[in-house]
Amino acid sequence: EHNNDKIIMFNFSDRQSNFRYGSNTFLHTDIIGNPANYPQVWKDVLAGGGSIAGTPLLVGENGEDYLGAGVTEYTPNRYYVKASKKFIDDYDAISYNGSMFTRKNVITSENVDTDSTAAVLLSTSNIIKFTEVQYDVTNQYPTMFIYKAYNNNLTPIATSRVIGGSAGVSDVSLNQYRLAVYGCTFSSNLINKVPTNSTGMTQFNICLNASTVSVTTGKLGADSSYKLPKHDTINLYGSTSPAVKTFSYLTQNTRAKQVYVFKEMKYDSGIDNVYYDFIRIPESTGMDAYPVGTNIIITDEAFYGPYKIMSIYSAASYATFRVAGNISLNTNGDIIDALTNAIILKRYDGNGFGDDNTFNIVDNVSTVVDDNGSTVLVGQKARLIDGRIKE
Repeated sequence: EHNNDKIIMFNFSDRQSNFRYGSNTFLHTDIIGNPANYPQVWKDVLAGGGSIAGTPLLVGENGEDYLGAGVTEYTPNRYYVKASKKFIDDYDAISYNGSMFTRKNVITSENVDTDSTAAVLLSTSNIIKFTEVQYDVTNQYPTMFIYKAYNNNLTPIATSRVIGGSAGVSDVSLNQYRLAVYGCTFSSNLINKVPTNSTGMTQFNICLNASTVSVTTGKLGADSSYKLPKHDTINLYGSTSPAVKTFSYLTQNTRAKQVYVFKEMKYDSGIDNVYYDFIRIPESTGMDAYPVGTNIIITDEAFYGPYKIMSIYSAASYATFRVAGNISLNTNGDIIDALTNAIILKRYDGNGFGDDNTFNIVDNVSTVVDDNGSTVLVGQKARLIDGRIKE
């Protein structure tokens, strides 16, 4: 989950952070600054167990330090942080200088250098660019950036009964695109990270090849008795933009809900390294010469294609296994030890994503490590549906 979880409440004149524009939008506040330098009244309220309106933006989506020197310098004397929610429009910037609050001008524009006094909200990258006029980088006094955003109507949920069994599970969709109309807001509500890619639209109707639902519990299987939901390889555009894949099912207990099973997808720009040809490497070195995670291309006709080294066998190489006849392909196209079924070389599509083409069935929200060694979010979130579902 995003680490800026603590919500605090602060009313500034008539600009309240929970003011709603409509049924699906509201004013959201990101607070940049060191909590040690908050106004004393804020500290007193928090110490008493109270709350003030806003999200302390202490770290970025990937753990970037947003305190003091951790605020990233965009250009000389100009800085930026990524907003915690997909913003629709700008509203205000309000800065504290140690004794009083001052309202600052905020504009939405790509050309920050034309206005030295204004903060800028960039819709393409969802970042807030600003100068020390808006935020005192040295003293780290708080600044509130207030903007209009969409509501998040999704809440974590435990694995629930699937109405309709396996037939009640939807196809897979995925998104890494920056526009709200293509699922950006929905995606950010799932993984608390805002997609920013401007190339490669949302993909829909990717068929699940397996989504076994237990006949005993009526739930998606998460143990060895039932297959994890699986799909064919998804080729996303090579971008470090946040990305997520999801499918849904309906459930109901006291209320009807639509549940979204999701998994974050991360692109590793450094994973597309030089490929090595095993066949031209002497058997005496073979696979043992390269570390786990190295990408290779095998030109052996029976196993031709790109792979990633998953295991190192100290006394053996690919060629040794091949000659002995102790390797085979599993259903995913991975090369495995035919005796133990251990994956030796994982079939790799070369696009830099560490996704394993499955969904992990867990309660609420958790993390797993993908094939590139990156930690990704997995879980289930739900939205309420009016009425009851007739079964």
